[in-house]
Amino acid sequence: MAVAVLASHPGDTAREGLLAALADANVEVRVAAAVQFGMLFGHEHTEILARRAVQGRRDEAMAAVLALEKTPTSNSDEALRGLARTASEPCVRAQAIESLARRRDIRAAAVLVELLNDDAPVESELLGEWRDRNVLRAFAGQQGLGPAPSSAATERRVADVAAAALTRLTGADCDLARTPRERISSLAPCWAAAAATQPALSFQPIQDVPSPHGP
Repeated sequence: MAVAVLASHPGDTAREGLLAALADANVEVRVAAAVQFGMLFGHEHTEILARRAVQGRRDEAMAAVLALEKTPTSNSDEALRGLARTASEPCVRAQAIESLARRRDIRAAAVLVELLNDDAPVESELLGEWRDRNVLRAFAGQQGLGPAPSSAATERRVADVAAAALTRLTGADCDLARTPRERISSLAPCWAAAAATQPALSFQPIQDVPSPHGP
């Protein structure tokens, strides 16, 4: 059943159908279901979405995170900050980071600074990136501008996604050096910018501290 049709059904039918669609094999269906569920039901079911993000398979978990991003409550910000730190799957952590940046949750700066040491590889395209690419593809097609942007994956880590999110939130250049020792000095401006957004917090520059998610 099409996601738009599901969303038009009475409450329980729409809610259960959209929840099930978060695990659909088709990424287009998962993304559409996540957006609709977040906007229609997320404010009442933040805990359910957070649980799906922890317990679901990777694709479903990432869709649940996107649904939290589209949920217009402060509870979803808190859930996303928790998932960015503790989700076991790197792609889910990265998805939560991207969602925090898109929500402009400046309170996430402290969490993002912690995640600058998370060197786990991100092996999947994030759903916000997927949506952006498809919007550009549609626009390019309408305007006759040639091929759409490629979806080819680039080598990156959770730390790289966190750095990009910090740049988006603070305006500081948070581009990461590849070695831990270089990173300590290169990120000083980014730490300072993050601290400036939350004066009550003090950031201690990390010094070769191992990631909580392994080497």
